[in-house]
Amino acid sequence: FSSSSYNPRWPFFAFLAGFLTVAAIVAAAEKPASTSPNDQTVSLRAAGSAGKSLQLVIPIYEGIILDNPAAALREIGLARFQLAYPGPMSAPFVAWRYGNEAWTILYADSLQAWPTTLDVDASAGELHLHLAARNPASVKELKADGSWQEMARALRQQWDIKPRGPRLADRYDRINFYVHQWISEKADPPLRVDWTAGQLAAEMHGTSPKTLIHIYGFDPGSVDLGGKVFWSDNSEKTARSIIAANPKLAHLAWLNLRTYKTQIPRLGLTAPADANFPGMAKRFDGHITTDDNYAYRAVDMCLASQAWQTSRLQQFDKLADVGFKVIQLDEFPIPPVWHAAACTATGHLHKPADAGDEWAKTMAFIAKLSARAADRGILLTCEEPSAAMLPYVSGYIDRQYNDATSVYAPWNRSKLIHTAPIFSTTFGDLVTPYTDADGVDPARKPPEGWLEAHKISVAK
Repeated sequence: FSSSSYNPRWPFFAFLAGFLTVAAIVAAAEKPASTSPNDQTVSLRAAGSAGKSLQLVIPIYEGIILDNPAAALREIGLARFQLAYPGPMSAPFVAWRYGNEAWTILYADSLQAWPTTLDVDASAGELHLHLAARNPASVKELKADGSWQEMARALRQQWDIKPRGPRLADRYDRINFYVHQWISEKADPPLRVDWTAGQLAAEMHGTSPKTLIHIYGFDPGSVDLGGKVFWSDNSEKTARSIIAANPKLAHLAWLNLRTYKTQIPRLGLTAPADANFPGMAKRFDGHITTDDNYAYRAVDMCLASQAWQTSRLQQFDKLADVGFKVIQLDEFPIPPVWHAAACTATGHLHKPADAGDEWAKTMAFIAKLSARAADRGILLTCEEPSAAMLPYVSGYIDRQYNDATSVYAPWNRSKLIHTAPIFSTTFGDLVTPYTDADGVDPARKPPEGWLEAHKISVAK
């Protein structure tokens, strides 16, 4: 959620966008070809009139639909790339059709196929698609007539998913977003306050219990310095007092699962030394990944390391003890890269450089965290949609309708590419999507079933 004066999520998405050129090479194949039950490649006619009539559906986040996909991908400079599930690919499938013909869908028959990869190569005259699922899942083919909505509903029937419990929309009908402390990128002093604690407590009197409250900035900029929440002076006391002032209201908090914030440059703050820190870091080819921006400096952690899991459970308990009723698993399951990249560190719970084992250990932790949340009456959500998270969350945030963020920016560079609420059409009976839709063209408002978050500004 953001305003014109700041964007608290921009640093992460700027970081993510830097990896757009990272891609795996797709092996060319004759049409159609299947190399194994869990690995299929197809080549589609993508030139001339055939290419102009071709539509391609890729489940990146909520989903995108590409008309004349080979031309569209070359136009935006993404002729070859790989997407991984879990990650930016929200569900393990890809679909296409020519004109009004039936859709052809390649999909993994299990949502626990961790990881599944989709390689796309539009660099030559044909469009090559390669879908590979982790054993024991198989890649299967499905035909579906009609619109993309009908295609999504047909695909939904192929997966047996047991409802977890209440969806976010079963309890709430909107989200109110307030800003407490935020960090200015250039102006001085860098630490700014919009709503004071007293103003927040008073403002919420009379608010409907069906409204979920999200207060940004109990700690400056909501940065969890050193992997900790409520590290700054009086932050926990402030949160407790605001929640206690209106006990019938439910509050949402972020629990970061991916990065360890080492510094806040604009405030001149550095996290205290942590002996566990080096051993928790995720390593790609032996190297750690960092994210440097004005708001924070961070290092990617491996959620399949014991020390980081222990740290996340401790921070979850702290948020629960303070009184938060909805906890968003932040920066997860989105990784810093689009493609499948295994952690090569030793001493973690997973085997080094084994992405399948890493995801198995990671999702076992998510199941443990979910059970702890259920025991405490807390609903979990996640950042961006993922079918892998369906057994554990009640909702997810997606920014398809939020013009202030850049997560869909690579795809918006071509008029041949259109965003579409494909994930929520497929799985909306299980989870509730939510988004900041303030200032969006009414024609692009989220469809029915989405929760809208509205920024409440301080009266001038």
